Amino acid sequence: MLTRTGQKGHLIYLSLVLLAVFCWIEVDLYAPSFPQIRQHFGTTEAMIQWSLSINFIGYFLSSLFVGPLADSFGRRPILLAGCALFIAGSLVCALAPSLPVLLAGRLLQGLGVSAPTTLSLAVIADLFHGDKQIKLFSLMNSLITITMAAAPIAGAFLSEHFGWRSNFGLILGGSVLSTLLVCFLVPESQPDDQRTPFSARRMVQSYATLLRSRFFMTTTVGLVLLAIPYFIFIATIPFLFLEALKVPMSSYVYYQGVVVGLFAVLSLLVPALVGRVDAKKMAIGSTCLALLGGLGMFLHGLCLPDSPTGITLLMCLYVAGVVWPCGCIFAAIFDAFPDLKGSASALFSSLRMLLMASAISLSGHLYSDSFKSVAWLMLVSVAAGSLLILSSQRGAGFRVGNESVGIH
Repeated sequence: MLTRTGQKGHLIYLSLVLLAVFCWIEVDLYAPSFPQIRQHFGTTEAMIQWSLSINFIGYFLSSLFVGPLADSFGRRPILLAGCALFIAGSLVCALAPSLPVLLAGRLLQGLGVSAPTTLSLAVIADLFHGDKQIKLFSLMNSLITITMAAAPIAGAFLSEHFGWRSNFGLILGGSVLSTLLVCFLVPESQPDDQRTPFSARRMVQSYATLLRSRFFMTTTVGLVLLAIPYFIFIATIPFLFLEALKVPMSSYVYYQGVVVGLFAVLSLLVPALVGRVDAKKMAIGSTCLALLGGLGMFLHGLCLPDSPTGITLLMCLYVAGVVWPCGCIFAAIFDAFPDLKGSASALFSSLRMLLMASAISLSGHLYSDSFKSVAWLMLVSVAAGSLLILSSQRGAGFRVGNESVGIH
């Protein structure tokens, strides 16, 4: 049922979905333009990939504070402040006259994006309840994953016809429009009597409790390491396929689109399997499948000439394995820490972004115009993640809730 929304319930929901979509597609949309940006600024592949890493670092820093601040001062002011930072970062990126300015814009985007991506879910949870809430979360996740699957194709088209700045222009226009809708349509969803005074000490104590938990750290780090090869792929293939292998842009978009699209489709199927399969066995089997895909990519890079088709097929095998663990095991963290859900979610997001930023930066320095140069890093990451996930599931009571949390 709806609470405190009246006839505007659907408009509120659509405004939040639109905002979340433009925040989530920022990476997939501009990735096809990496070679253009490198050529425009006359820099290296590693420096362009750093534009991903610095964005993740911004997300890491801000997400630690978004939840506690929203619990103390309300969802709306923190949500709009994050949107303002994201819009400012998008404008800086679209007009950047130099690479350092572009990197500064990407940092601003990262600092701002954690608020709308996190708090849009919190607002929906505040305003909608029961079966309605579950359906709206599921629909939102579906729309985001479908849009992310289409984003590389749209980004490639924009880059080819209008230049790399057009990608940031689209993000800027979409974020301004969705922020205006949120500003005029979305009310404050947290009553004053439910707010808690902000306490840095209490926040630190909550994070310290989680950091000392073997289960939390094993599960969190395992999930992140398991997901890292996906982002190394997104950061590397624009250079490998478009420049080293001379793949036409019209073909490149299908290679990236297949991988991202498969992830989107499988993510939509995960909720239908919840409750119908043994969650623990499914987690173990899927993790092993992801590990097999990582091993296949390593052997391909080591023994075979670089092939866009071969690399893409092996990435699809990896994605088929990684969707279930990264979509469902996160729920086990909530079950283990029912009184620290907000802190657990924030710390998970922060650690994810920090580790991903480090891995992408490392892959940028390792990349040398061949898949072999990064394939071993992908294998090490997925192998370490698989071992941690399998360790965390050994003897653990595993339950999967109604929500699934993706890796993007």
